[in-house]
Amino acid sequence: MKKLKVVEKRRSVREYKNKALSTHDRNYINEIINTKPELANQANLELKLIEDGEMVFNHLEGYAGYYGKMIKSPHYVAILSDSSDKSYKIAGYVGEWFILKATMEDIGSCWIEIKDSDKVNEILGFDKDKEIVALIALGYAKTEIRLSHIYATPRRGGLSTLTDLGYP
Repeated sequence: MKKLKVVEKRRSVREYKNKALSTHDRNYINEIINTKPELANQANLELKLIEDGEMVFNHLEGYAGYYGKMIKSPHYVAILSDSSDKSYKIAGYVGEWFILKATMEDIGSCWIEIKDSDKVNEILGFDKDKEIVALIALGYAKTEIRLSHIYATPRRGGLSTLTDLGYP
């Protein structure tokens, strides 16, 4: 899939099918996690797939959420790193990289804000050496992702200047 189409397709998914990722898709997610960008090493960054989404949803209400509301999904990916401004920036970059990779395989995602990282670390049983800086909800979207046609203008002089420059 072309990179422009992936970026165009990327969106926050807030409602997921009550269905676990297939074995193929879980293997793909684990492969992404294991091949994270080299930049992640500067922040001692880790990505961890959490298989039991039901447990996360039931126990993190009030400690994590999207604008104060926990998103229910079959899986989550936790981003853990050292606690420094540089590490937070790197975690954001790597998180978006991960989301774009998941989007390439039609796996929906949504950033989940961490309000109390110590409590979330405790609930999820992660090492106290690292701080959990973000969660990403992960699963199949309830509604199908529609590609926008903002860049696909059929005639010259249309709404998109990118079309005039030769982009599809």
